[in-house]
This record gives sequence, structure tokens and C-alpha cells, in this order.
Amino acid sequence: GNTHVVLNGSFYYNEKNQPRIIRYDLSVERQVAFRDIPDLMANSSGHLYTTEHNSVDFSVDDNGLWLIYATAGSNNTLVAKLDAQNLDILYSWNISVNHRRVGEMFIVCGVLYAIDSVTERNTKIRLALDLYHGKLLDVNLAFTNPFRKTTTVGYNHRSKELYTWDKGNQLTYPIRYHEIGYNASSAEKADDLSAQLQTGVDVFHDSGSE
Repeated sequence: GNTHVVLNGSFYYNEKNQPRIIRYDLSVERQVAFRDIPDLMANSSGHLYTTEHNSVDFSVDDNGLWLIYATAGSNNTLVAKLDAQNLDILYSWNISVNHRRVGEMFIVCGVLYAIDSVTERNTKIRLALDLYHGKLLDVNLAFTNPFRKTTTVGYNHRSKELYTWDKGNQLTYPIRYHEIGYNASSAEKADDLSAQLQTGVDVFHDSGSE
């Protein structure tokens, strides 16, 4: 797949066709930790997003290591905050947003963002969910896919940039921070998103699960 990440000298990836994530230490060149993720669908029926390339999507921000994935029997989006050393699940969220209706997702400063499309040249980021506070943020951000085939989006917390891979081209998008309010209520935001995502946006926070 193309959703693996490198963090603090370790390479994190999903074992092919298995509900298992692995940490590979690049300094000693060997696997040092692995974790089977409950309910992770590691086959084609569990692929994420409209592109359906991968079963999991690793993300890294200032808070550490995250995992976005799908589960059996549901189109909900699952997110786990991971211990970067032993891959324990520190927190998990079951979010009733249909991941099959968005092009890509990424996490910045504990906020989950969804890009409407990765094949349209001009698109939008209209979903932003503050995971720690369980609140929807009021956003309507322009996003571009210049070559109309973005296959991965990741955030570099050191350079404060988004990195994308768009039809063989690596692109960077500088991040400019603004005060983002909670102007829309959850009910109002759910009404606005329901036509696109076919679900509400209720968040179920399961602290300390494994």
C-alpha cells in the first residue's frame, strides 16, 4: 500500500491481507512491535475511501501516531490513537461518517479532515472533526488535485506542510493556521453532510480500549 509512515526512526505499515500493523526499527533493521487491530477489515471489501487502495491509513501529527481504518459490516470511519513504541491503542473513535464517500482523510493537531475528492481538480475540505473534544469545526476549505489522481495525503508536523502524491508528482501544501470556531451545531452540520456522507456525525469515544 501507500499509507505507511516513518516516525522517529521507525517505519509503520500494515501487513498485507492481515489486520496487523507493524513497527520496523530502521536503525536495527528488524521488526520490533506488532499489533492486531480488532475489527480491522484487511481485504478488498474493507478498503478505505473512494479510491479503495488501502485498508488502513497511518497519520502523524504533533500528538504522535494515528490509524484510520474501516470495520466489518459498517461504512463508519474508525480512528485509533496509538502508542508509537508498542502500538497499543490509547484511544479509539467510531465515527458515523461514511469513508467510502470521501477521497482522503488526514489528521492535523488532533483534528480529522476529509477531502471530498482526489480526482477532481478543484474540490473542498468540508469535514473537520476535533477528535479530543468530539466537536465538528466549521470549515469550507479549497483543495486542489492538479493532476487529478491523488493517492495519498500526509501531514508533516515539523515543516507544517501537507504532502501529497498526485499521479507520480509529490506536492506540498503549506499550512496556515486560523482560529476555527464551532459556529455550526452538530445537528446543523449533520444535516449539511448527510446528503454527501449518508450518515450523521455522532462520535463514540472509547478510552483505553485495545
